[in-house]
Amino acid sequence: MKQISNERLLLRIDEMAQLIGVSRTTAYALVNKGEIPSVRIGGLLRIPNDALRKLIEERASSESSK
Repeated sequence: MKQISNERLLLRIDEMAQLIGVSRTTAYALVNKGEIPSVRIGGLLRIPNDALRKLIEERASSESSK
């Protein structure tokens, strides 16, 4: 049986901003430009945790290969 993780699947904008070290304004700008993936659930804007991790890993690896 697959174990369920306690890690949250979706983050609020302010949580994402704090995790990556930017302001809420910058976080909203990144989402609005499509640089960070997001989903809407009802009227709530959420950031998929897995997508954020993948984006950071991709950018880190592309920066290190320059």
